Amino acid sequence: MRALLALWLLGFLIGTLSAQEPTYMEAATHPAKGNHYSRLLVVDDEVHVKHAYGVTSRVAALAHLRTEEDEFYGADLRLKLRLFKLDTGPVDTWMSSVVTGISWREEGKTSGRIGWVTTLIRSRHGLNAQIDWNSAEEESERGEGNASYLYRIYPGQYTLETKGAWYVMTESLNTVSSEGDIVSDLAGGILYEAQRWAIEVSYRQDDDEDHVGFGMRILW
Repeated sequence: MRALLALWLLGFLIGTLSAQEPTYMEAATHPAKGNHYSRLLVVDDEVHVKHAYGVTSRVAALAHLRTEEDEFYGADLRLKLRLFKLDTGPVDTWMSSVVTGISWREEGKTSGRIGWVTTLIRSRHGLNAQIDWNSAEEESERGEGNASYLYRIYPGQYTLETKGAWYVMTESLNTVSSEGDIVSDLAGGILYEAQRWAIEVSYRQDDDEDHVGFGMRILW
């Protein structure tokens, strides 16, 4: 955990954030060519360090490291390819991407991973949808089908004086194993997004216990 925190803090000290996305699931956003996007998320005894680099205007390289109780749990290396991006206003946009790569887990299990994600932003509303297949997760192959909704509570409209924005967010997080077992979690939180950084707090509920996540994001 200390090594992951040091790695993330190094990026934070260099750095400068990106676009609106929920805490747990992915969005179709990624940094512009030559930009780095880093995230730190702490959920109970889990630490997630995520990093994205804009290879081109349409391709980003993604890395995700995770520890549980100070021990390495797994890592993912992927590429995100933007299929399209349609801007319909100053902040309104619709974009979609495919994401594919490799996952490693502590048991030595390695596999391919592939998914699709789309993001729609209209005025103060943001919607995300994601499907993902990862056969390195847990005991069996696992698919995900996730959705989220974000609402900008402040400001009502952006101006030249706007320094940041507050959002409330909800997520529906659903996994299905190759045996047909389905697990569904709900999460809700608040996000503050400035021009170069963001902070977030999210509460997630599942059948066994509740989780609180704290995160910080930067673009550099």
